[in-house]
Amino acid sequence: FLERIMNYAADEKLRKQWDRLGDDKIWHKNIATFIDTMVGLHDGEMYEEGPLPKQPSFMHLKNENKDSLKKRRFSKDIIDSALKDNPVIKTALGNLDIEPHDCVSLADTLDFDNSGDVEVLELVMGLSRMRGPSRRS
Repeated sequence: FLERIMNYAADEKLRKQWDRLGDDKIWHKNIATFIDTMVGLHDGEMYEEGPLPKQPSFMHLKNENKDSLKKRRFSKDIIDSALKDNPVIKTALGNLDIEPHDCVSLADTLDFDNSGDVEVLELVMGLSRMRGPSRRS
């Protein structure tokens, strides 16, 4: 009996997670929040501690166009620092169902070409692959 209840709870948790993974609004909002925050950090702006706003302003992305955003590169040091210290980054990754233990060497994981920097396309592609339950390879 107890085993059935535990299995049901695990199945229900997994079902809810798959629903979140299929929700494009969650993906778009949180990847935009992540990139907007990284642009601000890369440009030397600091973020205040405190609760996250219900509706993000994307104040840094407003100044970007498609071409300038494609050329954006983030240093691995800034990514690593943001993962440790920035609540907006941590919340966005959590909302994307990216496991905290998968973020330990996130900058290295996302730097596909080993250039030392992470391009926006590398960031988007890498984070999209990391979503969901951890998988062993």
